[in-house]
Order: sequence, then structure tokens, then C-alpha cells
Amino acid sequence: MVKDNDVIYIVAHGDFEVALQADLELDANIDNYVKELHATVASRGPLTFGRGDKTLPAKQFTYQSERLTGKGIVVVDGKSSYLAAATAVKPNNHDGAVNAFVSSFTLAPAK
Repeated sequence: MVKDNDVIYIVAHGDFEVALQADLELDANIDNYVKELHATVASRGPLTFGRGDKTLPAKQFTYQSERLTGKGIVVVDGKSSYLAAATAVKPNNHDGAVNAFVSSFTLAPAK
């Protein structure tokens, strides 16, 4: 996690013992992350996300609260899950920084 002015950037990763049920894991990650921020999910939807030559299950989401607004993505690759999100403190508008960070998230091809 890094804070720069009124924007907070976060990347999280988790490895599990067994392969994840992607659709359940994606929604659970979104719900849990937004809950920790005391915010609500404003939108969520599928996202095409590639890693090397394969396409991974992924979703993008937006969230907001009285004090925050943000955007993120969650990705599942077998036994691993990933989250990248950027949050802006209201009333400042940092849509450009939020969008640039989230769209810059990539995963190197698996070894």
C-alpha cells in the first residue's frame, strides 16, 4: 500500500492450497475489500485479463463511501488471487490517477 497525496494505491496477493472457484473468489475479494473500506460496491463486471498466452478469470469494480471513491480489479489464476485498487479521498477528483494505476496492473507470464 502506498499513499500519494489524496490517493491510496494497493496491490494484494494470496496463494491457497487448492485451486479456487474463480467466480466465488472474485466476488468474495471485491466484497471483503470494499467492506474493509466501509464503502459500497457501485459496479462490478467481467474483465478480460491476460497472463502470457492465457486469459484469466477477472472482474473490475468501483466503490464509494461518504469519504472515498475508487476502482479495482481482481484476478484468479489457479491457486492464486490478486487485487489491485486505487482509492481517492473525496472531494478531490483523481480519476486520472486511479484509472492509470488500475489499468497498469499486469502479471508476468507464469514460470
